[in-house]
Amino acid sequence: KQREALAILQMIKMQNMIKTRGELLNMANLFAQFGAPYEAGKLIEEGVRAGLIKEDLRTLTALAETWLMAKEYNRAVIPLEKAADLSKDSFRHMRLAQIYVELERWQKSIKMAQAALKKPKVAKRGELHLLIGMSYFQLRRKNKAKAAFVKAQLFPATSRQATDWITALAQHPTMQ
Repeated sequence: KQREALAILQMIKMQNMIKTRGELLNMANLFAQFGAPYEAGKLIEEGVRAGLIKEDLRTLTALAETWLMAKEYNRAVIPLEKAADLSKDSFRHMRLAQIYVELERWQKSIKMAQAALKKPKVAKRGELHLLIGMSYFQLRRKNKAKAAFVKAQLFPATSRQATDWITALAQHPTMQ
């Protein structure tokens, strides 16, 4: 049934039967639900290019999430950075920090986690400090990593993990 649904969606798309923003976003959502997030991402991008969808916070977030579902981390970065700039909360900056850890772009991860901490609405502060600490650890910056882990220890949800990282740091005496 899933294959049939995807085939029908592809046919609708190919026949240019999508005329409104809502139809396009609904179709993209269906693609994602039926296991074709790459198609969903392409559809949203096409809608933006055609002027059918504006690049607002909701659209940019949806686009980034479809690329993440498709494991297209590099493609998710640009719309997520734009969305993060538009948002008052810390979620999108935190998501970027996580993606940059996944991509092993440590400096970018630190920058995004720090930006998240500066937002007016900050959730998961402990996790943000953990991301900063982990990134500094990978950059072999022991003192900065430890300072971030000490901050993460202040939050119950991340205290144990932060303590484990501090223990790991102690086992690397040659690190700066």
